[in-house]
Amino acid sequence: MSQRTKTIIISIVVCIVLAGVGIGLYCAWPAIAGTITGNAYYTYEDVQNAYDDGYTDGIRNEEELTAQIDYYKAEVDKYIVNLQEAQTKIENLEKNLQDAINSGNADKETIAGLQEDLAEAQAELASKQEQIEELQDDIKFYEELLEAYEDSDKLRVTFTMVDNGKERNYDVLVVEPNSYLTAVVTPDRADFEGWSLTKGGELIDNLTTVQVTENMTIYGMCTNTVTFMINDEEYSTQEVSYNKYATDVEVSLAGYTFNGWSLTEDGETITLSTTPIIKDTTFYAQCNQKNISFEPYSWNGLTEFNGDCVWTDGQNVYYSNNLEQYVLNKETSTWEEKIWNGSMTYPVGCEIWTDGQSFYCEESYVLNDKTYYNHYVLNKNTSTWEPTVFYGLDNVSSFAGNSVWTDGQKTYYSYYEEQYVLNKETSTWEEKIWNGFTDFQGASVWTDGQNIYCSESEANQYVLNIETSTWEEKIWIFEEDTFYINKTWTDGQDIFSFKNEIDGIDCYVLEKGTWKFFLNLNLEDAQYNFSPVYIWTDGTNYFYSHLSDQFILKI
Repeated sequence: MSQRTKTIIISIVVCIVLAGVGIGLYCAWPAIAGTITGNAYYTYEDVQNAYDDGYTDGIRNEEELTAQIDYYKAEVDKYIVNLQEAQTKIENLEKNLQDAINSGNADKETIAGLQEDLAEAQAELASKQEQIEELQDDIKFYEELLEAYEDSDKLRVTFTMVDNGKERNYDVLVVEPNSYLTAVVTPDRADFEGWSLTKGGELIDNLTTVQVTENMTIYGMCTNTVTFMINDEEYSTQEVSYNKYATDVEVSLAGYTFNGWSLTEDGETITLSTTPIIKDTTFYAQCNQKNISFEPYSWNGLTEFNGDCVWTDGQNVYYSNNLEQYVLNKETSTWEEKIWNGSMTYPVGCEIWTDGQSFYCEESYVLNDKTYYNHYVLNKNTSTWEPTVFYGLDNVSSFAGNSVWTDGQKTYYSYYEEQYVLNKETSTWEEKIWNGFTDFQGASVWTDGQNIYCSESEANQYVLNIETSTWEEKIWIFEEDTFYINKTWTDGQDIFSFKNEIDGIDCYVLEKGTWKFFLNLNLEDAQYNFSPVYIWTDGTNYFYSHLSDQFILKI
């Protein structure tokens, strides 16, 4: 036998042996053997490098390597039995949990314990399934790799999965030099994106266009799961391509100021757009609880007034209360006298309302013991209240602008038994029939930005089904016994409610349908007069204004 022939045979045997070593080291991980730690994982690249370097230690014959492969196949069979046992355990836990819920006798701790046990069992099952899939992939790969090295005249194309930060062997093809790839099996998994010639490179639309001129590796690219956590709870998830970036997430966290995302629970904040994702990644929200307080504030020009008469036309902020008519100079915090044009020069701020486009105000007069209304619309360009006409209010006893409200689509007037909807095309207030709750006032209607609520009394709490015009009963989760009606207000981000106490004002913040205690607001002598109807904004800051009690909201 010639020296060249001996060299070729030895090289082939070396590669076979290294493949066996790869299987032994890769497959005998802690998840299978249960007692081994710190394993080294050998990939195809390791085998190829050893082959190129002429590695000759620890030679095994092909029969020994085949026996090792058969051994790990048997291990897979054992794991399949374990899977079946885990599935049976899950089914039993699900039955026990359902029985406990249906009985009505189990306490919250028992149910919570069963739910936790079920979640752990399901996680264990998923982990075992993943381990089996990885082991089966490697057995298949090394079997094909052994076959590939038997023919040294052809080229090898190795398919490697880039899977959650690891490179996993998937497939090997043996092809003629300068030939083109034939169809390749596509992994049956939802997170698989496609094949690429480089890790994180452009995906190949059609592998049959790839010409093989040398031994090569093609990478299977999978998406990675990015999880956003807030206060130990999963807030949002995204599927992100390898080496690409997660998109920003809008955070609304009641009672907290959001500072950014970190890779650890208490770490430094990072920029999502410059943090590449190469494996499943968890980001943690870095938040500070708001420090919210009302601090004394001084105005110029008008120093004593009530916030419920402050209003805005979308451009300027005004105070309107009969003879007192002012416009706010924001730069100097000065209320300057305002002259309105038209036949109505003394509007009242709490009587002004809008249909979403124009601003209106009414003034009433009595003739022959019957109340009539003159209606005006604001011409913002000329500061003129021009006469306009509304129909359908003949039976209204006391039309008030603060009883007008909107569900985001239509405009309504609600004052107990007087219920109307505005027909904008005809300027007519038409009678409106509500279901579920028919006797309420618009001043008790409010929104959290998603739903419309009516809080008329402690016993009357409703949420609006817009499609059916039905007020459905609403149950609030509240740390105290009572939800305090008509005491909600906002700082532009959060919704708050409060109650007066001897030592201050207890404040609550709304989070996911739950009113949670927030803090104690100390307004000293103003606390017993504190009412959210006096809170208003100039578009930048929020203020509390009640006669001589003038405060600015600090966060």
